[in-house]
Amino acid sequence: MTYKEIWQSLETSVSEQPDGYVRRRVKLQSICSIFLAVRKPFNQHMLQIQLTAVSTKILADLPSARGLEVTVHHSENDDNGFILQLTLKEHRFDKVFDVLPLAKIPGAGWPGWSK
Repeated sequence: MTYKEIWQSLETSVSEQPDGYVRRRVKLQSICSIFLAVRKPFNQHMLQIQLTAVSTKILADLPSARGLEVTVHHSENDDNGFILQLTLKEHRFDKVFDVLPLAKIPGAGWPGWSK
């Protein structure tokens, strides 16, 4: 499955809450859980990284960029966990996460990479 197919699947999925998000884990063998997510109802693309701990130094100095919001939230599934979330604020940047080598998804390929 390609990133484009994952995004399309997430965009057409229905969230349990009208203002929630749907997500899919993309790198099963990673040391931390990495998800592609879509915030509903606006279909905003997000990258979520689940962490067991977050340094206060990181929290004090979260980066910012035009069209991208970086936040840290407590994990809904883990009382001691956190989610580092990168949210695209403009649809014209929707493909920015597609070039990240997050996982070898069957059927996905990048120029110059072998499967």
